[in-house]
Amino acid sequence: MSEFKEEGFLSTEMVDTAQECRRQHSEWFALCESMNRFSLALASRLVCHPNNRQECLAAALFLRTISIFEGTVVLIERCMLIEAKILLRTLMETLFALRAITLHAEVADEFYGSQYITKLKALRKFMEAHLDLAYFPRRDLTEHGLTERIRELDGLVGSDRTEMRTRDLAEKAGLLDFYNVAYTVLSWTVHSNILDIAGSHMAGQSDSDISGVYLGLQMEKVEQWFLSACECMVVAMQSVNGMFRIGVENEITDYERRYKSRFASYWTAINEQS
Repeated sequence: MSEFKEEGFLSTEMVDTAQECRRQHSEWFALCESMNRFSLALASRLVCHPNNRQECLAAALFLRTISIFEGTVVLIERCMLIEAKILLRTLMETLFALRAITLHAEVADEFYGSQYITKLKALRKFMEAHLDLAYFPRRDLTEHGLTERIRELDGLVGSDRTEMRTRDLAEKAGLLDFYNVAYTVLSWTVHSNILDIAGSHMAGQSDSDISGVYLGLQMEKVEQWFLSACECMVVAMQSVNGMFRIGVENEITDYERRYKSRFASYWTAINEQS
């Protein structure tokens, strides 16, 4: 088997590492797998009318939350907690949009319309990049074509449309606490902030006494990331269940009880050790 120090997380050694992680946290993995199966079954029951933008966006975003949840669990299993935290932040962003849209039909139109602002900003940056457009085969990727497209998007955007920020969606979703606390901390990881880098890749006595840098397996505090992922999925399930009136409130409440009970047991054990 290839060694971690030679091939990092792509090492075949990670197969045994993943199995050991599953063994140590078997109850969390079992809970996540059960939630995942239930979520996929719930998704299959969402009936979307073709002309109902709120329904279609909600269903699509719910599927996105499921796949990101799955990815987060896979990364935790491979002891890649830094990468799992990055994906977990994406899960929260998706949840903010999903929850806001299921609660407010008008947000679906705002969310859909924000694509024009996103495209407009991207094209303006593209124009500023000083690229040789002759290398691009598409006819519209010329200075004239881009200028025309920017003018067209300007007309679609109008003067009163503003970009929907993540915080705006979180507020409309009633999840500002998620945004102000968990999302903020996870953003340190996404942006490679020193607050995160120092704790994950540096060893030493203090900030001014760094003895070395390293890349290693991340197996500490796994429970808090399981907790965050499960909490996001429960809110996502509650959102689509409420909007589509599926009637599985009791099942979702049971999942909420189970992840909270699992984390409470972990927290009690930590306090007893200290």
